Formats: sequence, C-alpha cells, structure tokens
Amino acid sequence: MRRLGFIRRAGQDRRGVTVTEFGLIAPTFLLLLLGVFDLGFTVYARAILDGAVQKGRARRLARERRIRSRHDR
Repeated sequence: MRRLGFIRRAGQDRRGVTVTEFGLIAPTFLLLLLGVFDLGFTVYARAILDGAVQKGRARRLARERRIRSRHDR
C-alpha cells in the first residue's frame, strides 16, 4: 500500500519536467545546429576554392596568350 502512494505522488509531481524535456531536446538541437554550421562552412570553402581555381585558370590563359604572341612575332 505504501508503494502505491509513492507511485501516485510521483505520477502527479510535475517538478523537473522542464529540465527533463530540455535534457532530451538539447542534444538533438545542438547536433542539428552544428550540422547547419558545418554545411555552411563547406559551402563557403567550396566557393573560395572555386574562385581560386578560376583566378588561376585566367592567369594561366593570359600567360599562354602572352607567350604565343611573343612566338608569333
């Protein structure tokens, strides 16, 4: 009988519910947030690398054109 009273009181006690829910949701939310940051950094790094490749390609083509024009003279 004593156990039933404890179980009933524990079922009606709402203290700590917010902390428990936060403890369940926070890791998932943080993992999602870190995933978004990682995706953003990946997109940023890809854009930087693409720009560097395009700049290098343009310099190489300009150099090749200068060399060809010297040889054509």
